[in-house]
Amino acid sequence: MSNDYNKMAFEKKVKDALQAVERVLEVERKPRLAAEVDHSYGDKYALANTVTNTAIITLMNCLDKLGLNADILTAIDKTNATTLRFEASA
Repeated sequence: MSNDYNKMAFEKKVKDALQAVERVLEVERKPRLAAEVDHSYGDKYALANTVTNTAIITLMNCLDKLGLNADILTAIDKTNATTLRFEASA
């Protein structure tokens, strides 16, 4: 039952977000869930690529806000595992 509720809550959030996107676009585009649209096999990979790139950009923006800009990240030694630790201050 909890999974059904979570799925319904998620779908409602997506539906609300899609309505907000439609209002912002104010054009004839109608964004929909991929499962509701006829698409080719390759479209799934394009969608996965777009979503992955969006997630990476979001993560990079978060790290930048925390002070880890591209210069610092490229300077990290890539031959060893790296752990990021943050301290909060009041």
